[in-house]
Amino acid sequence: MPLHIKAKDVPVRQHSPIKGEGMKEVSRVYGNECNLTPNRYHPGYHTRPHYHDCEQLNYVLEGEMWFFIEKKFFHLEKGDYLRIPRGKIHWAWNKFDEISLVIEAHAPPLIGGPVGAVAVGLFDDDEDSTPPMIAENLYDKEFDHIEPEKQAMAEEEALAK
Repeated sequence: MPLHIKAKDVPVRQHSPIKGEGMKEVSRVYGNECNLTPNRYHPGYHTRPHYHDCEQLNYVLEGEMWFFIEKKFFHLEKGDYLRIPRGKIHWAWNKFDEISLVIEAHAPPLIGGPVGAVAVGLFDDDEDSTPPMIAENLYDKEFDHIEPEKQAMAEEEALAK
């Protein structure tokens, strides 16, 4: 495995939303301690509430997005950062008219489950290419995502007035 790879050589995985329209395009590279994931959220895309056994950092490179962490909500715009603590239920929603490009980093690497099938490891020839700990998306906790979304939209509407 190489230490370097061209973006065109990293597989892109497409996700369908849990509601609404749009899709999310994801590519992922990883090392022993973390992964890096550019996500292209198309207009209308809404992720399913989930959590994972890793910390997540987000940076909005283009566009804007709503992110929810349990009952808290955040309207992120280009240049904004967000940290999602390990084990917190969270989800995202692009309710805007443009594609949003969000860069995510997860530590330890989020390469378990289906996302790992297309993730590319970046390792030198003399390195062990198996990270010591691997995280994956988990969906086994029920969570009412409707109420936080209603509150966020009400706040957005009040700010627009």
